Amino acid sequence: MGLFNRKRSAPDTAQLLPVTDQLIRQIADHVNNGRPDEASALAEQTADPQQTALAAFRYID
Repeated sequence: MGLFNRKRSAPDTAQLLPVTDQLIRQIADHVNNGRPDEASALAEQTADPQQTALAAFRYID
């Protein structure tokens, strides 16, 4: 997963996704179905991608 290797610039707060339980479950679903790039792309669209990815761990099988 490329999430931890990317350098981030300051995000445009108007474009950020809110971190909801639904989003976290969707990220975990992508990981569970073998689509880590899609999961990473969703997490990258939040204010704190690493914390969002960490929150998704509780739903990853």
